[in-house]
Amino acid sequence: MPDLTEHLKANGIYEEYVAYRKGYLEWRRGRPEGARGELTAEALEQQGLTENGFEYWYPTASIFQLRFTIAYWISVLFLLGSIFFCVNASNRMLHAYGGRVVMVWPNLFGSCCYIAGCYLMYLQLINLPTRRVDALRILCPDWSRIGERATSTASVGTCSFLVGACLFQISCVADLWEAPKFASLIISVPNFIGSILFVVGGVCEVLINRTRSGTYDDTAWFASWFTLLGSVAFTVAAVPPMVAPSELAFLTDMGYFLGGFFFAINAVLLLLLWEADDFGLTMLKQLNRVTEVSRHGTAKLAPSSSVPDSKMSIRDVTFITVYCWFISMACLDCIIKEEWYKEGFYRQGLLLFTGLGMQIFIVIVVFIVLLIHSVVLQVPKAEPFRSATYITRAMMIFGAFCQSVDVIAFFSGYATMDSEFLKSILRRHGLMVPSEQSNDPLSGLFRSFHF
Repeated sequence: MPDLTEHLKANGIYEEYVAYRKGYLEWRRGRPEGARGELTAEALEQQGLTENGFEYWYPTASIFQLRFTIAYWISVLFLLGSIFFCVNASNRMLHAYGGRVVMVWPNLFGSCCYIAGCYLMYLQLINLPTRRVDALRILCPDWSRIGERATSTASVGTCSFLVGACLFQISCVADLWEAPKFASLIISVPNFIGSILFVVGGVCEVLINRTRSGTYDDTAWFASWFTLLGSVAFTVAAVPPMVAPSELAFLTDMGYFLGGFFFAINAVLLLLLWEADDFGLTMLKQLNRVTEVSRHGTAKLAPSSSVPDSKMSIRDVTFITVYCWFISMACLDCIIKEEWYKEGFYRQGLLLFTGLGMQIFIVIVVFIVLLIHSVVLQVPKAEPFRSATYITRAMMIFGAFCQSVDVIAFFSGYATMDSEFLKSILRRHGLMVPSEQSNDPLSGLFRSFHF
């Protein structure tokens, strides 16, 4: 088996893996509490391969890194998708400026995030028996081997989430076209079936985490219930479009908003689980029961009867939430740029492309910050890395605030009032001719300007 120590160091989680494994071995030697007895090399290896052993679930450093990374991005993608769902429902309820485009594209962005997150859950499940990253399964699982390590409840729940996300994606893509043929068949029905499948997945999560004994299970237990509540809200919201779309539109929008809000709370709780080294999150609880190790490397026995002193950094999760909000606002600003282009304030599309390019640049930068955050678990003590971390956080908060103001001003119509006032001034000075405006607003707007 190849030595992946240098690879793990390069990815920034070598100390996390060493502390995690060291904590387990110290517990097996009987240092904190728990099993005692003669510990020969053979006996230790045999104990490590038992169902509750560290090496059974994390046989190599690369597998540890895989589970560590997948759990993080599942949480981040679910949080980002939930924000998009809430914004889309808010635009519908408040009749935001921008027309139909601001009421369908955020849903599409959110569904893309959820289908990616659900696929990562599926990837985590089907690779439970995998012992090497080079033998990673991408799509086709070996269900006989998975059944030895995962319960049927976890398998059903994970697959239900993935299929439900795919169906919701179909409805979001079809909804891009206004009043498409067979709208009920290709939009409402997939929405409803996908929501039902999410309810099935939520019930599976609740069943997996139904035992509440001490604080150890509280986070996963509450997260599973918020998943179920969000799924039920989505199911309720999917019914009116099939019955009376216009009369019950508010119920639909409110249901999607509450569902997105509950999903967002669930995503935050998933981030707390990840911070506490519970890489199985709410569906693969067996990964959370191996050991519980604090960020300082202190080992704790983690059966259901114990109460470990795990670190759950609310501050770190708050910054991750701000970064996700920043990404969502930047994506929505792309829609705004396109709408401004329709208003006639971008000449020949040049400023449209530069504006879109700037927003894409922002999204990439914030994703890089999220990637760094997944491996830099604490603020570095050495300079200049410590100052760079604080400056980055301050810049992200400032950028998120500016983007939010821009988006809110557009959706509320405040920016539109300014644009109409500007157009009236341009018309008064003959810089925008009505006849030219009706055919090509760009040429009329910049008719007397020479570049």
